[in-house]
Amino acid sequence: MRAGEILNVLHKEMADSVSFKGYEISPQAYEFCKAREKERLTFLNEDALSFNSYDEYDAVLCIDVFEHVENYIDFIRKLKAWRI
Repeated sequence: MRAGEILNVLHKEMADSVSFKGYEISPQAYEFCKAREKERLTFLNEDALSFNSYDEYDAVLCIDVFEHVENYIDFIRKLKAWRI
C-alpha cells in the first residue's frame, strides 16, 4: 500500500463532516501522499511531534511508524501529550 492510502480510504468511507490530516517526514513518501490530497484530506511534510500543535484530533493513527522511531517510549509519551 502506498503512503497516504489508509487516510484516502477512510476519507472515502467516512461522513463529509470528517476531516483528515496526515503527517509524513519522508520527502519521497510525502510526494505520494500529496497526490491524494482533496477537500477534507491534507498532508504535511513534517514531524507531527516536533512542534506544539493547536489542532485537536478525535483519533490519531500511527501506521508504519514505530519501527522507524529510535525511542518509541518517548514517542508515545509525546503523543500522549497531544489533545486527543
